Amino acid sequence: MLETRDQAWLYDAGPRYSQDSDAGERVVLPFLRSRGIEALDGVVVSHLDLDHSGGAAAVLRGIPVRRLLTSVPAGHSALGGTDAQPCIAGQQFGEGELRLRVLHPTTEDYARRLSTNAMSCVVEARVGTVSVLLTGDIPAREEAVLIKREHGLRATWLMVPHHGSGSSSSAGFLDAVRPVVATAQAGYRNLFGHPDPAVVARYAARGVDLVRTDHAGAAQQWRFGAGGGEQPRAWRAIAVRYWHNRPGAGHSALPLESDEEVAGEGESREPLFGMP
Repeated sequence: MLETRDQAWLYDAGPRYSQDSDAGERVVLPFLRSRGIEALDGVVVSHLDLDHSGGAAAVLRGIPVRRLLTSVPAGHSALGGTDAQPCIAGQQFGEGELRLRVLHPTTEDYARRLSTNAMSCVVEARVGTVSVLLTGDIPAREEAVLIKREHGLRATWLMVPHHGSGSSSSAGFLDAVRPVVATAQAGYRNLFGHPDPAVVARYAARGVDLVRTDHAGAAQQWRFGAGGGEQPRAWRAIAVRYWHNRPGAGHSALPLESDEEVAGEGESREPLFGMP
């Protein structure tokens, strides 16, 4: 979720759990309501995999959306019949202080037989001096193509490609992007072992603050000040209880603000990146 005083964009809508349940209905829409967001300026559904597109139809039914960008084929049921615009490298969107630029895929990529992961919409968002790079599930090959095409690509905050899979977050990509903070979206004790230990080590070797959702919890937010400073928040740190499972030795959620400081956050419209 990208939110400023005058813009609100959603990147991906979470998984579908069953025919009757998905993250769009159970997680994303309640999160948007808690933020007081009554309409979205844009939704990006990065690619067709159900852990990214499974909640999209519910979100598109549940809240007005002014623009839908995706690499999902037109008319696919994952979009719930909503008209969509293909995400194509070079597109630019946003108003006011938020600017978004699509970096991948290209028009030529749509004509090739790429995997759904390789077709992930990669979006760069900027607010002042802060840059956010949203990567979907791009594998290492697409990472290499991206940094070759986008000379000087940098990011303050990086969405770790493909949940921290060993097939992504290549050394060359990290050396080019040089993120300050990165987040690996992975379920607690997930069956895939994401994020891969070798990937975690690559981020650590470069001094990148890696935040893992399996440790920090599902709700995370980064508030960016005018000078680019950040105030991160992680749910397992601000709402920890003695009966909760804790991350293993050497891992911790971020040491963040108290519950009282977070209670009134729905009233703020400062530049924010959040993951419900």
